[in-house]
Amino acid sequence: MVKINYFKDMPHVFELSFKLREYIPSKYFQHEVDFFAEIRFFIDLFKENNMLKSSSIPRIWTTEFACAYNDLPFIMIYDEDYGFVHFAVESSDDTAKIAEVLKHLVESAALKTR
Repeated sequence: MVKINYFKDMPHVFELSFKLREYIPSKYFQHEVDFFAEIRFFIDLFKENNMLKSSSIPRIWTTEFACAYNDLPFIMIYDEDYGFVHFAVESSDDTAKIAEVLKHLVESAALKTR
Protein backbone atom coordinates (compact mmCIF):
# COMPACT_ATOMS: atom_id res chain seq x y z
CA MET A 1 0.00 0.00 0.00
CA VAL A 2 1.26 3.46 -0.90
CA LYS A 3 0.65 5.99 1.84
CA ILE A 4 0.72 9.76 1.40
CA ASN A 5 2.44 11.60 4.24
CA TYR A 6 1.47 15.25 4.53
CA PHE A 7 3.44 17.71 6.66
CA LYS A 8 1.36 19.97 8.93
CA ASP A 9 4.17 22.52 9.21
CA MET A 10 4.69 22.59 5.44
CA PRO A 11 1.36 22.31 3.57
CA HIS A 12 3.17 22.45 0.21
CA VAL A 13 5.23 19.31 0.90
CA PHE A 14 4.39 15.60 0.95
CA GLU A 15 6.05 12.24 0.52
CA LEU A 16 4.94 8.81 -0.59
CA SER A 17 5.66 5.97 1.77
CA PHE A 18 5.82 2.38 0.52
CA LYS A 19 8.02 -0.70 0.67
CA LEU A 20 10.40 0.02 -2.17
CA ARG A 21 11.01 -3.57 -3.23
CA GLU A 22 7.26 -4.23 -3.42
CA TYR A 23 6.61 -1.36 -5.84
CA ILE A 24 9.86 -0.66 -7.64
CA PRO A 25 11.05 -3.17 -10.27
CA SER A 26 14.22 -5.08 -9.42
CA LYS A 27 16.16 -3.47 -12.30
CA TYR A 28 16.45 -0.30 -10.16
CA PHE A 29 18.27 -2.11 -7.35
CA GLN A 30 21.97 -2.61 -8.00
CA HIS A 31 22.98 -3.43 -4.42
CA GLU A 32 21.39 -4.93 -1.32
CA VAL A 33 21.01 -1.41 0.10
CA ASP A 34 20.47 1.00 -2.77
CA PHE A 35 19.67 4.62 -1.97
CA PHE A 36 19.32 5.47 -5.65
CA ALA A 37 16.58 3.00 -6.61
CA GLU A 38 13.69 5.29 -5.63
CA ILE A 39 14.95 8.36 -7.46
CA ARG A 40 15.83 6.37 -10.59
CA PHE A 41 12.36 4.83 -10.52
CA PHE A 42 10.62 8.21 -10.22
CA ILE A 43 12.74 9.79 -12.97
CA ASP A 44 11.80 7.01 -15.38
CA LEU A 45 8.15 7.04 -14.27
CA PHE A 46 7.87 10.79 -14.79
CA LYS A 47 9.64 10.65 -18.16
CA GLU A 48 7.28 7.89 -19.27
CA ASN A 49 4.29 10.02 -18.26
CA ASN A 50 5.71 13.28 -19.68
CA MET A 51 5.85 14.84 -16.22
CA LEU A 52 9.58 15.55 -15.92
CA LYS A 53 10.18 19.10 -17.17
CA SER A 54 13.87 19.67 -16.43
CA SER A 55 17.04 17.80 -15.68
CA SER A 56 18.42 17.81 -12.18
CA ILE A 57 19.09 21.06 -10.35
CA PRO A 58 21.75 20.55 -7.66
CA ARG A 59 21.29 22.27 -4.31
CA ILE A 60 23.11 21.90 -1.02
CA TRP A 61 22.39 18.31 0.16
CA THR A 62 19.52 17.87 -2.33
CA THR A 63 18.79 17.62 -6.02
CA GLU A 64 15.56 19.05 -7.42
CA PHE A 65 13.62 18.16 -10.54
CA ALA A 66 10.93 20.43 -12.03
CA CYS A 67 7.83 18.41 -12.87
CA ALA A 68 4.22 19.01 -13.83
CA TYR A 69 0.96 17.13 -13.98
CA ASN A 70 -1.21 18.72 -16.67
CA ASP A 71 -0.66 22.41 -15.88
CA LEU A 72 0.11 21.92 -12.18
CA PRO A 73 3.83 22.34 -11.45
CA PHE A 74 5.55 20.49 -8.65
CA ILE A 75 9.12 19.71 -7.62
CA MET A 76 10.61 16.32 -6.85
CA ILE A 77 13.33 16.68 -4.21
CA TYR A 78 15.97 14.02 -3.67
CA ASP A 79 17.77 14.13 -0.33
CA GLU A 80 21.31 13.05 -1.20
CA ASP A 81 22.32 12.29 2.39
CA TYR A 82 19.51 9.87 3.21
CA GLY A 83 18.22 8.82 -0.21
CA PHE A 84 14.68 10.09 0.43
CA VAL A 85 12.37 11.50 -2.23
CA HIS A 86 9.68 14.02 -1.41
CA PHE A 87 7.61 16.51 -3.35
CA ALA A 88 6.59 20.16 -3.13
CA VAL A 89 3.85 22.07 -4.94
CA GLU A 90 3.58 25.80 -5.59
CA SER A 91 0.07 26.12 -4.19
CA SER A 92 -0.99 24.16 -1.12
CA ASP A 93 -4.41 23.86 -2.78
CA ASP A 94 -2.77 21.42 -5.22
CA THR A 95 -0.99 19.25 -2.65
CA ALA A 96 -3.66 16.54 -2.31
CA LYS A 97 -4.38 16.44 -6.04
CA ILE A 98 -0.73 15.93 -7.02
CA ALA A 99 -0.18 13.48 -4.17
CA GLU A 100 -3.11 11.32 -5.27
CA VAL A 101 -1.95 11.34 -8.90
CA LEU A 102 1.57 10.25 -7.90
CA LYS A 103 0.21 7.57 -5.56
CA HIS A 104 -1.88 6.18 -8.41
CA LEU A 105 1.13 6.23 -10.79
CA VAL A 106 3.29 4.26 -8.36
CA GLU A 107 0.55 1.70 -7.71
CA SER A 108 -0.17 1.34 -11.44
CA ALA A 109 3.52 0.90 -12.26
CA ALA A 110 3.76 -1.87 -9.67
CA LEU A 111 0.83 -3.71 -11.22
CA LYS A 112 2.50 -3.58 -14.66
CA THR A 113 5.65 -5.30 -13.40
CA ARG A 114 3.93 -8.18 -11.61
